[in-house]
Amino acid sequence: MTERPERPERGGADSLSRLLDERDILDVVHRFAAGMDLRDWEAYRAVFADELVLDYTSYRGGEPTVVPADAWVDRVRRRFSTLLATQHSLSNHRLEVEGDDARCLLYVEAMHVAAIDGVEQWCVVGGQYDDQLARTDRGWRITRKKLDVRWVTGDRRVLDLPQT
Repeated sequence: MTERPERPERGGADSLSRLLDERDILDVVHRFAAGMDLRDWEAYRAVFADELVLDYTSYRGGEPTVVPADAWVDRVRRRFSTLLATQHSLSNHRLEVEGDDARCLLYVEAMHVAAIDGVEQWCVVGGQYDDQLARTDRGWRITRKKLDVRWVTGDRRVLDLPQT
């Protein structure tokens, strides 16, 4: 029987703390997607700091903006009320944690479905989120969200329906 090589020491409590931080950060970014897709606006709001920087300029143009989280959630709620369904799939997470600050880069593929003139249409946006998070007394919260769109397929009118 071949002997297994010794495993190097893994750092003890610091390593465990880091793993717990990473798990909690991944939970936040997954609750971001689930909150939208399930239309659970309370859960969606809970992932954000009270104020956040949003940068969706790769899709909509303009400049990054600082917004109160409550205003952002209301805007997304109104936008998504025009859609029949959405599904945000997240993958390839890369995390950097430095004390009470973190960065999470992740791929996103977001399916949006709406009825246009009585016909079901869809639009899929693919790209990368670049999230900044901070540890707060309520846990990790997103303080900055940047979307880098890499591709769009389907009917773009789905994403431009008037808000309710």
